[in-house]
Formats: sequence, structure tokens, C-alpha cells
Amino acid sequence: MIPRVISAAGVFIGIMLFSASFVWPTVFHKPAWSDEQARELSLQRGHLHNLYGQQAHASGTNSMAEEELAELKRQIAEAREKEAQQTAEFESAKYFRDGVPAWFKWIGALLVIGGATGMLFSPKQM
Repeated sequence: MIPRVISAAGVFIGIMLFSASFVWPTVFHKPAWSDEQARELSLQRGHLHNLYGQQAHASGTNSMAEEELAELKRQIAEAREKEAQQTAEFESAKYFRDGVPAWFKWIGALLVIGGATGMLFSPKQM
């Protein structure tokens, strides 16, 4: 059987973590994603889409020389790399803001439930 002190500590730590999940975004308010960064990512995705369209048109009509097609493929590779980097930065910012508090909530809730259950079923001390 788990001693009541350990169960009580679990409840206390769980309440603290659950409370911290609501405070986290305001205390550690790392700017998640600026409007400028969002605009850049959107423009980069549009540019990449445009390059893919040019490549599809060129390969469908055979209207480009080999050198032009190679240059287009190089531009696509560069644009894809830049877009992947910006997407990774976006996901990281989103996780910092939304992911950590979610973990705190779940772990805190589980500790409270587990601690309360332990207190309920532990033998009473006299």
C-alpha cells in the first residue's frame, strides 16, 4: 500500500502542475509567431507552388531548354528547403505555446486522480 503522505504529495504536485499549465503562456510568453513570419511562410509556400506549376507546365509542353529546367529544379530545391525550415520554426513555436501546458494539465490531472485514489484506499493511521 502507498503511504498517505506520498498520495497527498501526488495531489499537491498535481494541483501545482495543473495550475502552472494556465500560468505558463503568460509567464513564458515567448512570441509564438509574428505576423511578419506568418506572411513570409505564406509567401514562401505560394512561391513554391508557383515553381511547381512552372515545372509541370514545362514538362507537359517541353517548352524549356535543359538548362532552364535544371535551373528551375535548383530553385525548387532551394524554395523547398527554406519552406521546410520555416515550417519547423512554426511547429516549434506552436509546441512551446500549446504543447507544454497541455502536458502539465494531463500530468497534473493524473497525479491528482492517482493521489486521491491512493488516499482513499490507504489504511487510516491512528
